[in-house]
Amino acid sequence: DAVVYGAVDRPALAAGTVAAVTARWVLTGRTTRAGAAGLAGLVDPVPFLHELARAGVTGAVFDGA
Repeated sequence: DAVVYGAVDRPALAAGTVAAVTARWVLTGRTTRAGAAGLAGLVDPVPFLHELARAGVTGAVFDGA
């Protein structure tokens, strides 16, 4: 089974908010590892989606095959 996490909003708003939240998490040490990686390798998805929701961006989860 696959689980896909995403942000659902206007593309520019979602992209900008994801970038801003990611930068804040990197600067405050909330990432799961140090160094270069894709977003999926840097954050725990559920807390990250909650942070996006606090910023006004809707998160989505698809759980299926």
